[in-house]
Amino acid sequence: MAEVEFAEGSVCLVCSMSGQEETMVTQGTFAGYTYIGKEEGLCIVMDDTHGDLAGKTRVIPVSMILSIDLLERKEGAGGKDDINHYYG
Repeated sequence: MAEVEFAEGSVCLVCSMSGQEETMVTQGTFAGYTYIGKEEGLCIVMDDTHGDLAGKTRVIPVSMILSIDLLERKEGAGGKDDINHYYG
């Protein structure tokens, strides 16, 4: 399988663990990575499916992610040297 770049601007659906033994579903646009203490997280700008939360950014710790569906893949803007995260 080829390596897949998870580029900013990609539209995705992320299923992650919730604190209440439920799966939390987040749909929106990938805005980048951040850190919560020492743990890395994905920043997702939520879309209209989230009602009043649309347009807000949700940070999902990487260790809580169950799956990521790339609904609309955006090509990376930079060259190969600019890519620093691969999953695949």
